[in-house]
Amino acid sequence: MRKLIFLTSIFLLISTFDFGQSTINTKVDKYELIIRKADKYYQGHEWYKAKKYYLKASKLKSDDTYSKDQVRLCDDNIKNEKLNKTYNDLITKADNKFKAKDWAGAKVLYQEASAMKADEQYPKDQIAQCDKLMSTK
Repeated sequence: MRKLIFLTSIFLLISTFDFGQSTINTKVDKYELIIRKADKYYQGHEWYKAKKYYLKASKLKSDDTYSKDQVRLCDDNIKNEKLNKTYNDLITKADNKFKAKDWAGAKVLYQEASAMKADEQYPKDQIAQCDKLMSTK
């Protein structure tokens, strides 16, 4: 019986001694939790929040390339979002001037918008329309 109690005591003692493994698991678990949260924000197009969590994750795991790549993608999306907002604001202002028959003012704004997004056809069509309307005046 004494042997059983002794062996049980040793087993309990060894099982509570984790050899540093729990801190590794905790760090990995924390990293994965942060990445999941960041991915959720990223999928929701909440670039600033996603970036914040990817940066936290990269601090936990310095050799991680995923979080660093995601930070770059967030930065790209933030930049594109700002570009789109500026472009859309210019188009709205140009459309308002066009409706008010200020074709010269509208043309300038359409040209600015076209310079921002050269692949967009709408501002080019509107510039041509402004030119046509100004020539008949």
